[in-house]
Amino acid sequence: MELRKIRKENWSIDIETVIKLAQRMIIQIDYYINNEELNETERECLVKSKSKIMSTLAKYGDIDRMLLGFFDDKKKDEIIEDFEKIFEIEDTIYKYITLPTWKKFFSGINPNFRQGDSFRYIVHAGSEIINLPGRLGYKKSRNFDADYISASILTNEDVTMFEKNRVGLILEANDSIICGSSHDSNTVISVMPSSRTIFKFNNGEYIDSGNFGFMSGNEDLTGMVTKIQHPAQVMQEVLQKNSGALFGENRGVNEVVLDDSKAKVIGIFFKTNGKEINLSDYIHVKKLEALYKVPVRIVNTSIYRKQSNQPMYTEEDDKRFEDQIMKYSNPENYKLISEHPGWTRQLLRHYYQEVVEGTCFEADVAERISVVFSKMLEFSYVVHEKRHNEWKSVENEDSSVVKIEQCSQSGRNYRLVLKCIDGNYSIECYINGRLVETVDENINEENHIKFFEVYKGLLERYESKLGDGEDYNNFIR
Repeated sequence: MELRKIRKENWSIDIETVIKLAQRMIIQIDYYINNEELNETERECLVKSKSKIMSTLAKYGDIDRMLLGFFDDKKKDEIIEDFEKIFEIEDTIYKYITLPTWKKFFSGINPNFRQGDSFRYIVHAGSEIINLPGRLGYKKSRNFDADYISASILTNEDVTMFEKNRVGLILEANDSIICGSSHDSNTVISVMPSSRTIFKFNNGEYIDSGNFGFMSGNEDLTGMVTKIQHPAQVMQEVLQKNSGALFGENRGVNEVVLDDSKAKVIGIFFKTNGKEINLSDYIHVKKLEALYKVPVRIVNTSIYRKQSNQPMYTEEDDKRFEDQIMKYSNPENYKLISEHPGWTRQLLRHYYQEVVEGTCFEADVAERISVVFSKMLEFSYVVHEKRHNEWKSVENEDSSVVKIEQCSQSGRNYRLVLKCIDGNYSIECYINGRLVETVDENINEENHIKFFEVYKGLLERYESKLGDGEDYNNFIR
């Protein structure tokens, strides 16, 4: 990112903004000096930077005087030169102090993570989440013409996500980080942004936080964004702002802006309240896990609420859970199972292992989910058997075998048969001659090999867990 410049055609307006920025920078410099372990060179840099900023502000008087017409076109070049030095100061602190601080502040994806452990992540969430570079359907322009990413800091003290999302991409704390704010900066990154989060300052981009940057009465300037914002200061302001709200349920979200070209996804974040059946978001998680090939971090917020001496669940959590139990206890709502019995069986089994057991749901909650899932699984076997019998009854007269794929590994024989009945394709998966799965979704002669590889991989993983003589059906039940 180039060093930003003040626009000469709108120089007075830009300088008013830089004055606000300079005041915010002073607050941040003080935070570094008082809270960060600095070496002698870093401390000297900060002290001299603060002195230079304050002398520039003193030279041109207070803001009220500036707004009353102090700007003099005859001194335009001198004034612009003085205030552009503030950009130089900000850029120097950002490169040598702020960016290294951000990189140290955040935790990686610890494989030994347990519920209740502390964590610090930068997480991107939103409707465009699967349209980032490297993903199927990616479009370079998407909604971000300037190619930036908006994300939030999530920690064990606050996991408020954009628009109450539950799923996000964990981004590496690297050179992609541009700035952070304790407020939702209303980032609209486009040619004509409605909020001035990122806009052109001649060359280079200038970042403030939209309407929040100029709110009346905002004496601490928490809405104004500077590139030298300390991540701990961001979260300190977030916790102060949300102190009266339940953990993870507050409305105010913080924001981090990153350079898309340098961003790196290192994990998938999934938030559960510890008392729910959230299959739709879990499906989203599994899709992202397959696309990105990175670890999934599931966080049970009820455990962190308990650590903070707050109620583990809200009244809304309790009510929604009862509605979910009622919904999934009724076979009339089993449309997905009817259409995809084998796939749904895998989904339920993995959800229970990874979410319910994996994040330590309370025993009574886990038991109620187990009862409902058992009912759904039994239904899936009935549908599966019925479907197989239907195929078998018409096979001799109306079906044709289109393709057969076979594979042998570790003493197991895998056989996948692509059949066609009245123009409808179906794949049957066999292990050692026994039918274990039927698939009939979006299959044709061209893509059947892809399906074979996917299902063979799933079956091989299941088989690797079987003991000698153990029955497959009992295992997956």
